[in-house]
Amino acid sequence: MTAKGKSGRGRINENFIFIQAFSLFQQAQAEEKTSFIKALNLYKQTVSLIDSIPDKFPSSSLALKIAQRRFRLGKTTYSGIQKKIESLRLKASHEETLENSDQILAECSVHLARLEKFHSALQVQEAIKSDQTRDELLWKLAELKFHGDFFIEGIEIIRLIKNQDSRISRLIQLGVAIHSGKYQSETFKIYDFLPVAFSFWLEEKEIFEIRSLQNKL
Repeated sequence: MTAKGKSGRGRINENFIFIQAFSLFQQAQAEEKTSFIKALNLYKQTVSLIDSIPDKFPSSSLALKIAQRRFRLGKTTYSGIQKKIESLRLKASHEETLENSDQILAECSVHLARLEKFHSALQVQEAIKSDQTRDELLWKLAELKFHGDFFIEGIEIIRLIKNQDSRISRLIQLGVAIHSGKYQSETFKIYDFLPVAFSFWLEEKEIFEIRSLQNKL
């Protein structure tokens, strides 16, 4: 449906586009804490939406403000957004290089593990910079152990996952997989998993309590 002007419920007008731009701007600010690449792309999308308003709605007062750069997103001017984009280009490029390097290291680690060189595979994973990439890799290495019927060794690899929520989630995932018969084993059954899981849980509970106490100090 094509819509023009400001009036009409459900119609796309300049204000709607500006609100969408502001939403992207807020997302970009949040992403700066975790991903320069995502933040940069979101800032670019923000500018693209704003720049589209004068073209689509040239007679609107908002279009005039945008053309004259007399507007703000929160406390940030158009010039401020452009400066932010420029400052993020180098950071995003560096982050992309690291991501590519981490991916290569992860693939090498899995290859070594499949050659049953797990010690070397675990050494390689230590060089990965991204916690998320490393944690996902450790789960892959653990799964190779599970498929090889080396469950205790696989669980020890899960313990290396840095993020506590991820460690617990992966252990739960393992329990479900064992119960459903995903990993064929003659030596490790669901009743063998329960005491291991309980011990794992106690360790995680102790870690959580220690961190909570440290945060209070």
